[in-house]
Amino acid sequence: MAKKRIFTRCLSLSMVFVIVFTSFAFAQDNVIKDETVYVNLTREGKIKDITVSDWVHSNEKDVEIQDKSILTDIKNVKGNEVPVKKDEKLTWKTDKGEIYYQGKTDKELPLSFELTYSLDGKKIEPHLLAGKSGKLKMTVKVINNEFHDVTINGKIKKLYAPFAVITVINMPTSKCRNLEVNTGKVLNDGNNTIITYIASPGLKESLDIDDEDFDDIFDMPEMLELEADVEDFEMGDILITAESDSSILDEIKKTSGIIDETIDGVNDLTDASDDVKSGITDLDDGTKKLLDNFGDFKGGIYTLKDAAELLNENVNGRLLNGTKELTDGTDEFADKLVELKDGTEKLLEGSEDLYDGTKDAYFGVSQLKSGSRDLVHGIDEFQQQIGQSSIDTDPIKTAVESAVQDAVDKAIKGVIAQGIITDEQKPYLEQAGAAAGKAAGAAAGEGVKVALDEKIGGFTMLLNGGIQQLSTGAGKLYSGLDTCEDGMKELSNGANDLKNGINELDDNVGLFVDGADVLIDGAHELSDGLEALSQGTSSLKDGVDGIADASNLVNDGISDLKDGTKTLNDGYDEFDKDGVIELHDKVIEKTDEYNEVFEIKDQLAVLSSNYNNYSGIDESMEGTVKFVMKIDSIELEEVQKEEPVKEEKEGGFINWLKEKWNSIFK
Repeated sequence: MAKKRIFTRCLSLSMVFVIVFTSFAFAQDNVIKDETVYVNLTREGKIKDITVSDWVHSNEKDVEIQDKSILTDIKNVKGNEVPVKKDEKLTWKTDKGEIYYQGKTDKELPLSFELTYSLDGKKIEPHLLAGKSGKLKMTVKVINNEFHDVTINGKIKKLYAPFAVITVINMPTSKCRNLEVNTGKVLNDGNNTIITYIASPGLKESLDIDDEDFDDIFDMPEMLELEADVEDFEMGDILITAESDSSILDEIKKTSGIIDETIDGVNDLTDASDDVKSGITDLDDGTKKLLDNFGDFKGGIYTLKDAAELLNENVNGRLLNGTKELTDGTDEFADKLVELKDGTEKLLEGSEDLYDGTKDAYFGVSQLKSGSRDLVHGIDEFQQQIGQSSIDTDPIKTAVESAVQDAVDKAIKGVIAQGIITDEQKPYLEQAGAAAGKAAGAAAGEGVKVALDEKIGGFTMLLNGGIQQLSTGAGKLYSGLDTCEDGMKELSNGANDLKNGINELDDNVGLFVDGADVLIDGAHELSDGLEALSQGTSSLKDGVDGIADASNLVNDGISDLKDGTKTLNDGYDEFDKDGVIELHDKVIEKTDEYNEVFEIKDQLAVLSSNYNNYSGIDESMEGTVKFVMKIDSIELEEVQKEEPVKEEKEGGFINWLKEKWNSIFK
């Protein structure tokens, strides 16, 4: 961007000789002298001749102008006024308020030029290049001869008046290919290739700064280097314009803000360095604490490792095996529950039969009890009959035995006939009834017989005694049957309860079977889950083993970090001392240098302002000076025609330059 702006200013400067004839400066109260210096140069840059054109003007008419000039052969080119000359002083009288005149001088120019040419790597004289083909290399260097000794900060420095110089080279496109330049701009209109080169010679020496810094600010190499493939070589005129211009120094102003930012940045860096140093100290302390505490963490990791191994062993050993046994057991348990279900169903059927049997037995005992009660009444009636009659003892005995036995048999048969007892119970009841009837009958018959045999008189008593015994036995039988009835009732109730309980057991066993199915499914799911858990515990064990191994690496890493932190701390002390502090000092030192550059810039602006003429100027005048230079073309004609400055024709040399310029930029 900087280079582009400089190029724009200098390109405008290169057209000053056109502006001279198309516009005029605003008239001031003071007399102004605008000077243009036209120079013809050889192809190597040597001076051939110098023509100076001056325009002296005032905003008043009919004035007498006091002028000063070292020119010779002075001619008024736009009027008939003739100056009065005394040494270098000129006095002009004009009614128009302006004078245009030209003159000659051999005064040294503030600028000089060096041009070199080579073809295919060999140096060659420029007039021998016409019509040649090959690899052309051309260099253009501008040298500033206008220097002054200036005191800055107590030291004498050589400063060059700042000039903005633009060089324009014209080459036919048909004669030149693959053109490359190290600087400047290349324009092509199809017929001509135009190269513009911008320079400010002496500026780097005046500023006394590094090449890199100078290029960063201005991007203006001191020499133009041009290379191209040429064929039947020809080249047009080289035009150069120059003006003492301090505006180019404006780029330096922009660096002041950068320098301030740099100083602030270095100060911030210094503060940040202190913060980093503090951070490194904190890091070192934290690393020490981390190393101390990591021992406990590492111990915990190994405790976790042991626990993970134990968990893995228990899951893959006891728990997994136990689950498999549980699964097998639940399958077997389910099979047994099916068998239990079948057994409870059979038990339920038996309990129902038992209940029915006990109920029937209860009713039979009740009937037997009723029969025994009838037996007691019959014995009482028989006892009364015995007491009223004489009885043969044997028939009586037999009758008594038969009666008692028949009574018992009748009662037993009555019970059996009722069908209240099972076939298994019948023999026991018949046997018990027969024995009881037989015993009771025998006892009764024998008692009657003995009583009758011993004492006729005591027969009745004895018979009554036997009958009494029979009555007592029958009473006991009745009492026993009463108790038996209560027991049979309780037995019937118990059998009913047993039936209900077995029925509930059968129902619950059904639920239990269903629950066993759920248990089996759960056991299988538990087994599957434990297998997954087994894999997880194995992975956990491997992971914990990895963590344990990694903890060793981390522990080593923390130790290395601690050592590294110490090294960092030591290194940062060195960095802070040899880096930040030294950088701060160098920036401050560099800032002092740039502050000196700013002062140089101000002095260069003064030199630029003071360089307001070339051929001389009166102290009362204000002035400007511009240089327009031409280097002859290289053409195929053997005889190069040099056109002299046609001073007799109005604007001769200037008009010639305008024609040349228009031929390039038409």
